[in-house]
Amino acid sequence: MPGKIKPGDPGISATEFNRHVDASDYVLGNLIQGSPSGGAPIARDVSFVTVKNVSGADRRKGEILEFTDLDDGLTDLEAEELMLKGGSPTLANAFAILREPIADAGRSARAQIAGSCVGLVNVTSSSHRYAGPKSGSYVLESRGSGPLRILWKPGGTGEKTCGLAFAPAAAWYFAVLTSTLDVGDSAGAEIINWNGSSWERSGETITVQDFFQNLTESVPACTKILAFDYQGIIVVGPFYCKPADNISGCSS
Repeated sequence: MPGKIKPGDPGISATEFNRHVDASDYVLGNLIQGSPSGGAPIARDVSFVTVKNVSGADRRKGEILEFTDLDDGLTDLEAEELMLKGGSPTLANAFAILREPIADAGRSARAQIAGSCVGLVNVTSSSHRYAGPKSGSYVLESRGSGPLRILWKPGGTGEKTCGLAFAPAAAWYFAVLTSTLDVGDSAGAEIINWNGSSWERSGETITVQDFFQNLTESVPACTKILAFDYQGIIVVGPFYCKPADNISGCSS
């Protein structure tokens, strides 16, 4: 292996110079989008993905985009080069927080899906310590529980720039049934959050099952339930409460 050049040494040979150029080109090339097709795998930040903005408008730093599809022609799953399209939040798919502004139809490699970051949150209660997406809104909304923990937020309510951390998926949920749950069957439910004085609907729907056949009777819609994740199935626990007297759309 050639030794290092010292001050005063004769000029570097073309062969040696080109060798260094080739090595630097290889390293820098592999840093772009992680590991290009055919290249050797290298470490990359898995907290980010590349997203194309298909929301129909420019998006601000700190807003969110919900993934809608693969970015055709640019994604190579074999090479682990993942590029996604992002649009309006509908609560149907995962989402990312934008770490830089992105123009309509533009792309950004700084769409964050894990770790800690700064994002925009509509703080609806000063007591909230979590945040999550709201259908139709590109700004997160504060809540009593959710996929993002609020590490820091300024005082007051309204849209705030907050310190956030992606939290592990919930293992249990408070929810209200949206249809009748029969013994041993499944039904729709909507996750609810406690805002310090009352329960409020989150807009996030789940399917729950009487997997262990705990229930001894059909449970009507608007019943508050405690459900938990058991091997990927959201199961109704042995405890439920009715009537849901302080949830919008329900009455005693």
